[in-house]
Amino acid sequence: MIRFRSLELTNFHLAQSVKIPFSLDRHRPLTVIRAEPGTGKTTVFRAFRWVLYGDPGLPNDGRDYALGSLGRLNEVDGDELEVAVMLEFETDEEGVEPSVYRLRRSTVERCLPDGKRSHRSPSVILMRRGPGGWMPVDYPEPKMLQLFPPELRDVFFTDGDEAMRFIAKDVSTDTKRKRVQGAIRNLMGLNILDAALGHLNDVGSVFNREVRSKGGQSVKDAGAQVERLEHELGDVTVKESTLAGQVADLEERRSSARERRDAALQRGNRTELQRELSDAEASLKAGQDEEAAVAREKADILRSRDIAVPFIADHLEHARRRLHSLKEEGAIPSDYLPLLRERLQIGQCVCGASLATGTTGRDQVEKLLDQQVLQTGFKERLTRLYYSSDAPLDPQALTGPLRRLEQRLERARQQQTTSGMRVRAAEARMAQLGDSDLEQLQGQLDQYDKTLSTVSHQHGIAVEQARQKRQELDEAKRMRDKLLEHEAEARLVRAKLTVAQDLLQVLSGAETWIRNEKLAEVSREMDRLFREMIGQDFDEALITKTEITPDFDVAVYSRSGAKLDPDLQLNGASRRAITLAFILALAKVSRVKSPNVIDTPLGMMGIQVKQAALRTLVAESAQPILFLTFAEIRDIEAALDRYAGEEVTLTLTSHYPTYLANKPPTEEPEILVCTCGHATSCQLCERVFTSADLALTLPEGTAA
Repeated sequence: MIRFRSLELTNFHLAQSVKIPFSLDRHRPLTVIRAEPGTGKTTVFRAFRWVLYGDPGLPNDGRDYALGSLGRLNEVDGDELEVAVMLEFETDEEGVEPSVYRLRRSTVERCLPDGKRSHRSPSVILMRRGPGGWMPVDYPEPKMLQLFPPELRDVFFTDGDEAMRFIAKDVSTDTKRKRVQGAIRNLMGLNILDAALGHLNDVGSVFNREVRSKGGQSVKDAGAQVERLEHELGDVTVKESTLAGQVADLEERRSSARERRDAALQRGNRTELQRELSDAEASLKAGQDEEAAVAREKADILRSRDIAVPFIADHLEHARRRLHSLKEEGAIPSDYLPLLRERLQIGQCVCGASLATGTTGRDQVEKLLDQQVLQTGFKERLTRLYYSSDAPLDPQALTGPLRRLEQRLERARQQQTTSGMRVRAAEARMAQLGDSDLEQLQGQLDQYDKTLSTVSHQHGIAVEQARQKRQELDEAKRMRDKLLEHEAEARLVRAKLTVAQDLLQVLSGAETWIRNEKLAEVSREMDRLFREMIGQDFDEALITKTEITPDFDVAVYSRSGAKLDPDLQLNGASRRAITLAFILALAKVSRVKSPNVIDTPLGMMGIQVKQAALRTLVAESAQPILFLTFAEIRDIEAALDRYAGEEVTLTLTSHYPTYLANKPPTEEPEILVCTCGHATSCQLCERVFTSADLALTLPEGTAA
């Protein structure tokens, strides 16, 4: 059994100094690496593969792949930087003390005159811990090949976003079959039998040449014919294999190009994102305006009589008594002004005296009118106060309006929160657009399609040529054997040839038996695990059966027995579950116990499927190591509390302030790690919002 203990990255991409521990607790075997998209999941995942498999573990076998940290290596010709990854792991057998190893792969990367990067051949050091400390292991490559066969890197290191590798829709049926077949053959040890079969074929060729040297002319001619056809078949087989490899490589490149194109499309074009940003900003502004309007209406209510009266009740009562006294004294209300103005207009007093211009009486009335004008404003205010002071109060009159204003305020603030998150999300997605050219990406994809079509056609021709050569070779062997029956001198050689052919047939039969038996066993186990993951009753499920056919196809059947197309008729969650079930079934049937490192395993899954898939992974994997986003973690917190023995969180400093709540300790882009688990956060990893928040707040159809 193999268990990982820790992984340490130095200057690998943006991970300048990152160390991640893994759970060794057999009761809580799960390790959770919490990381949002773009925070370093892919970096750590690729570091895993690079330390174990070197450049072949990287995309495109490491061609034009920059290993070093952009923040540490200046774009200056000749500048160099050491890049290193160290994996500490242990192996044990039942009843034997575990052996602890440290594998360190390092290289020096340097800038070239054209601005590109290159790195030296990596240095690989394998150390084993002994009683006296760490001791180097001589010739580590054979040991690593034994523990971590290259053919199994896609089995034990699974990218959830590429989890449909064995049923991927972007590759041909033949490639998918070869991937399934290759995984099964390697885990079952069938490659050893393949080597034995190859050796026996070589022995048969040697005996055939001996037949040519000892037989008559007819036998020699027949032997020469066999030898020629064997040589031609070998050439055609090599050509077929080479073309098959080119097809697989082109399909991988096309798939990668499609992912880049789809990622650019998912991020959106600038015009659409600008419109989305404008809509979100308008919604944010509307929420802010509504809050301001509510504040103004509240201020108006606070200035109203019904609010003010209870606060000045004592003073108001004293004033009310004084106003009543003024009323009784006749000081209010005042009716003098209209009367005096009317008498002056008529020119005669109510007593009959003349108020004509120039008379003493008119002068006295005009003087009295001026005095009354000065007092009238004050008396009118006293009059209004007198009548309003006796108006009844309604304490409940403001309850309804205030409640409605509070409801409007709550809606306005919620709108601002949601719109603010949409604004930040749109701004972040626009920032991620960079200079990606959709037309250029589509052009690359079209070119791969064209080249793949040509190479696939050539591969098909080579397959047919190989089939015809095998038929010719079988016929030539039958003719040679018939001639040998009449050649006494060659009978002994023919007996040797027959023994070799019999052994070849026995081993071939054994290989076929193992393949068929183990294939059926893997198929049954995959079906069981898949149904456990999707959490549906067998009789009621839409998918009632999955299997691996004798042709190494991954087949899915509906309740009616119809065969479904995994590419078109399964959702992303089911396709993820099928691949995870296949990987776990392979490990169980082969009795290989090693870690399963899986990036984004629970993406696109509903709550029930997500919970069931996690339980299955923990139960079936020897050491599950999962990279999970906040959105994946939501709804499985209780299970993580139960199963997780180690948890860490990855943070990318350049996400401040769009995503991160607090300013990081460095302004350079860098991946940092903290020991926060799924339910905690710290000054380093606290976020403004998460993928779980976006999944709840973004408009339908918007990628989080």
